[in-house]
Amino acid sequence: MLTVNTINHRIIDKSKPVLYIISGPSGSGKTSNIRQVMNNEVVSFTTRPRRDGEVEGFDYVFTTVEEVDRMEASGELVERVTYDGNSYGISKDELYGKLATEDAFVVVDYHGFQQVRELYENYVSIFFSIDVEDARNRMLERGDKPEVIEGRLKTYETELKNQQHYDYVIQNEYGKQAETVQTLKDIIFGKNNQSKGA
Repeated sequence: MLTVNTINHRIIDKSKPVLYIISGPSGSGKTSNIRQVMNNEVVSFTTRPRRDGEVEGFDYVFTTVEEVDRMEASGELVERVTYDGNSYGISKDELYGKLATEDAFVVVDYHGFQQVRELYENYVSIFFSIDVEDARNRMLERGDKPEVIEGRLKTYETELKNQQHYDYVIQNEYGKQAETVQTLKDIIFGKNNQSKGA
């Protein structure tokens, strides 16, 4: 269930806030699982419409293309990516603000991971891997449209290839959420966090 990548071994300074960088394919359960373990989330922005049940400032900061263009032009963004015609990303104020006093987590794709680690070196990276059919079922359960699901699954194989660049890889098996959450706790609170040092 858990793979520790010793090739990427780094020393983490426990006296400073640690950023947990979370990635994985759509439907891998990365966001729902990490939110059960930590609550100080670096919240991404998006220009897409809000889904039923989503909360401003918790799920996303919902904004406009014009505002994102302005922030990008003034150098205020950590990253900006486009999916299905909508912009997603993170502002520097959001990243540094959440890390001002305590550990935090951020959910990003591989491109975002590369951008974030350039700005904040005291991090632990975790990749959620999942079987493609399990990912499809998860997205169906949360109400994604079939055409959106198929579009997201087009990048599935590419995303899995990037897992080698992360400190930890968690195989998130369908129906075993309790085990996945416990694995995350073991990483974050010390049992498996072999990359942490004094």
